[in-house]
Amino acid sequence: MAFLASAFQGAIFIVEYLNPMEDLNLLLIDRLKSQGMDSALIPSFLKALTSIISSEPGIDPAQANLKLHALGWNEVLLDYHSLQIAIACLDSDKRDRKDSLIQSRILKSADPI
Repeated sequence: MAFLASAFQGAIFIVEYLNPMEDLNLLLIDRLKSQGMDSALIPSFLKALTSIISSEPGIDPAQANLKLHALGWNEVLLDYHSLQIAIACLDSDKRDRKDSLIQSRILKSADPI
């Protein structure tokens, strides 16, 4: 979470802004907690879910739940909205990594040798 402060005619305004990726992650975590998942298990659950989504990008919630149950994740039933949030998180993360790679290549090519 970050804060932006600006002065306008002697008044100071503080505006809070969040990274959209962070918003999605927090929303997904909150949904999992509200379904009864222990906070300590969430990182491992998300790792398993990420693996499932990566292997089958168009997977539906029923299939995702079958795969999660096969891995031993029986305590939470993944609904459509939570799956879509997880997919959005994964897509956003991929875009961020791609942007970082492009920026590093541009900076590397701009460095004088």
